[in-house]
Amino acid sequence: MVFGAKVVVTGDGFVPGERSVIIMNHRTRMDWMFLWNCLLRYSYLRLEKICLKSSLKSIPGFGWAMQVAAFVFIQRKWEDDKSHFEKMLDYFCDIREPLQLLIFPEGTDLTANTKARSNEFAEKNGLQKYEYVLHPRTTGFTFVVERLREAYLAVLLQKTSGKDPKEV
Repeated sequence: MVFGAKVVVTGDGFVPGERSVIIMNHRTRMDWMFLWNCLLRYSYLRLEKICLKSSLKSIPGFGWAMQVAAFVFIQRKWEDDKSHFEKMLDYFCDIREPLQLLIFPEGTDLTANTKARSNEFAEKNGLQKYEYVLHPRTTGFTFVVERLREAYLAVLLQKTSGKDPKEV
């Protein structure tokens, strides 16, 4: 129980020393705080990075703290975000910290307006309309998973071959 609410965590458990991509539905503007309680309990909170919209970095105090913590700020336009994602993910891989990257695939929280836009998208693309979640945005998520997988495989290759991953 967190703040009187029942929290259900599903999926694979956190493995000490391993990188993880954490995927959460974005039902409210504060739902990430529930994850913080889980990560704090297992001493992973310092490793967490959140992928979030760039306008949040201008919030006095909190925005500065999120920038110092190396959160990944995005414009939500792939043409603008791809190179930033590359730089940030390369940085996280280079420092070899066991990153816990939180992504909200829906891109935003659930409101009447965002639900209507999600339903329009579903109708336009012949997809099912969802009641409690929004249709996910998959481009950035797919890129992040593939980039981290490549970096992980490069590190494994380095360990077995003794070569620098950038030479392989």
